[in-house]
Order: sequence, then C-alpha cells, then structure tokens
Amino acid sequence: MREALCSDNNGYDLGTTKLADLEASGLAVIREGNLIFSIEESQCPPEEDHLNHTKIYNLMEYVRQHHKAKDIDPSSELPISTSLVSSNNNFKKPIKPGMRVSSSYVITEVKHCFYGCEISLSDQETGDVLAQSLLKIAFVDQEARPIRPPQAVADWLKNQLQGSKV
Repeated sequence: MREALCSDNNGYDLGTTKLADLEASGLAVIREGNLIFSIEESQCPPEEDHLNHTKIYNLMEYVRQHHKAKDIDPSSELPISTSLVSSNNNFKKPIKPGMRVSSSYVITEVKHCFYGCEISLSDQETGDVLAQSLLKIAFVDQEARPIRPPQAVADWLKNQLQGSKV
C-alpha cells in the first residue's frame, strides 16, 4: 500500500503527485509516447461516481512530469528545474471509473524564461476531450528564480511551436 501525500478531512486519499508511483501501480502506461490512465472506482471520492478536480489536476501533473522527462530533460546536458507558474483548467466532461484516458500536449508559446503547454485528457474510446489545462511553466534556478533555459531546450521548444500535438 502506498502512502498518500495528502488526504481530505475524511481521510480520503487525494493521491500522490509522482508519476512513477502511478506507473508502479499499473494505473498509467506509456503508449506511443503519451500517457494512458486507467480510472478506477477507488480513485473517486466516497459517494461520487467520477474523479474530483484534485484528481484531475493530478492527472495533468503526471502529464507535465512525463513531458519534462521525455522532452525537456534529454534536451539539456545539465539538470534543469521547472516550476508551474499558472494553470487555467477547463473540465468538460466527468472522468468516471472504467474509462481509459489518453493524454496529449502541445507547446503554445515560448518566452525568455517560461513556456506555455496545453494538456488535454480524452476518453480513449470516444476521443471526447474530458479536460484541458493551459500551463505556464518557468525555468528556475535552485532559489526558484526564473532563468533562461539552455539553448538546446529553447530550440526544442521553439521547434514544437511549428508542430502538432505531442
């Protein structure tokens, strides 16, 4: 049994925010470079039939972690830290147990010290978009001050502006 990082006043497990924990549990797999989540009833709050907003935020965070490990870290010769500056979320449809939820993301803007990334979660069966999040992500130093990313990372991000969903 994994230890929860946080819980609500009723003891409901709000979940871990580490992708490795979710992968180890078998609730997330990587297919064709993207995360696919298996939604279980145990992930829903008591007496609810769908994920709450906290769990959906966690799914978005897993996708952000995956993107960083897959795209940002390999582009840099040195370890690089990022920090979430802002998040604008749109919950379109309930995410319910039994669903397989696929993820995708696209780079939306690149500035000196930060970039924008739009994450989408979709029902794998129907293709319906269930939730979207527009993130503003900053590159930061050890004191959490914004810094310019290494040139190779900046170049990779700028190249993604020309492309489509990752």
